[in-house]
Amino acid sequence: MLVVVLIIGILAAVALPQYQKAVFKTRATEAVLMASNVQKAVDAYILEHGWGTEYQDITDELDITVPASTCFNPNAIAFEYNNASDYYYIAIINGPQACSNFLQLVVEKYPGENAWRKTCDYGENTPAENFCRELEKQGWTSAAW
Repeated sequence: MLVVVLIIGILAAVALPQYQKAVFKTRATEAVLMASNVQKAVDAYILEHGWGTEYQDITDELDITVPASTCFNPNAIAFEYNNASDYYYIAIINGPQACSNFLQLVVEKYPGENAWRKTCDYGENTPAENFCRELEKQGWTSAAW
């Protein structure tokens, strides 16, 4: 009996970290899909309303549905000014530490640029770091917090 309990304990010790990595990767993939949905919604907003001229939170005006099961949410989608002559749309997608494992996705759209600037921020030595490194292959930039 003791041997069986010991074997189950060893298997659980090995399996749990792998399970946690798989759950994180699933949640992080949901965040990337959310970023893609945000980009499409903001592009549609720009087509309909044009570029803004002052700070404006457009989160409630976008046609975005956030699944109830996701840990990641767009917590700010706004037209912002970086300085007097540089303005852009920005969305920051992150979640609570327990869900996000120190992962934050930032997508930015600047006037005159067709492509979105996409950044994956991560906590060092976390599963988020490996996830962000994988996103670099898809054109994202990554940075440690």
